[in-house]
Amino acid sequence: MRTASRNLCKELFDLSGWDEASLHKHPGPEIENAAPAYDLGFLMRKLPDGYTVLTRFNDGWLASWAERADAADYAVEENTPEDAVAALALLLFEKSILQRY
Repeated sequence: MRTASRNLCKELFDLSGWDEASLHKHPGPEIENAAPAYDLGFLMRKLPDGYTVLTRFNDGWLASWAERADAADYAVEENTPEDAVAALALLLFEKSILQRY
């Protein structure tokens, strides 16, 4: 199973607390450094309602989100689709569009 990088997963877990579907864990040297391993399907389902686009872009992947179809309000580029969507979720947390629940 492909998942977002350990660093992005750890940062996203710290902001979100998302652990319910994370049966796989990124190992850490100590238990407190373990991080859930978020796959693409899990991440996509956690994004807010709106228009999410994930596309191959140059040598990487571009994930964008907008409230309306005629705009791309937020976008990030990463090396893998999993990292792109994880980074987009982090950005949406920073902008208070996603919130911990």
